[in-house]
Amino acid sequence: LYDAAVAAMEAKQYQQAIGLYDQFIELYPNHSFTADAAINRGKCSVLSNIDTAAPNFEVGMKSLEDFINNNRERSNVADLYPDLVRFGGMVGKGAAERALQSKETVENRQKLVEIAKKGLTIVDRYSSRNEPPVELISGIQSSIQAAEDDILKQSTFEAEIENVEQANESGTPMAALDERPNLINSYDKFHDKQILA
Repeated sequence: LYDAAVAAMEAKQYQQAIGLYDQFIELYPNHSFTADAAINRGKCSVLSNIDTAAPNFEVGMKSLEDFINNNRERSNVADLYPDLVRFGGMVGKGAAERALQSKETVENRQKLVEIAKKGLTIVDRYSSRNEPPVELISGIQSSIQAAEDDILKQSTFEAEIENVEQANESGTPMAALDERPNLINSYDKFHDKQILA
């Protein structure tokens, strides 16, 4: 049963692995592998949300935080640090890149940036002081900065659009028309917005 769970985990069949680990823990609570099964089950819970075709970084971060809290008091907790750095990096990089590329609302994109920052904090906290993953940290920081810059542009653009709409509603359409070229030139990424048509 334990070997089947490990095989499922290695095959990235995380939900199946979770079920098998749960069975093993329930059937063999005093087995010498039970502690490892519980740790691997926690890893699968994190990976099932971040190592998929459609990652859910919000749930993945919550699972990662739970995994850290559940194992904080283990005598061998330092053995988990490389995995924590890897998982934090996956969340940080993935959430920051999604925030940058996303066409969602400003609020949703900002949430992704906050998740990315949490991932970065985990990478920094659990990395080796002697050999920190400089490239990973730098990559996450760069993606976060790029996302924040782009979100600011979107936020400013949406505020300007609101000004155009207010000008239209207040009966001064020429003011709205005058603003249109500035919006298109300044915010070319958003030029396909219907309001500018």
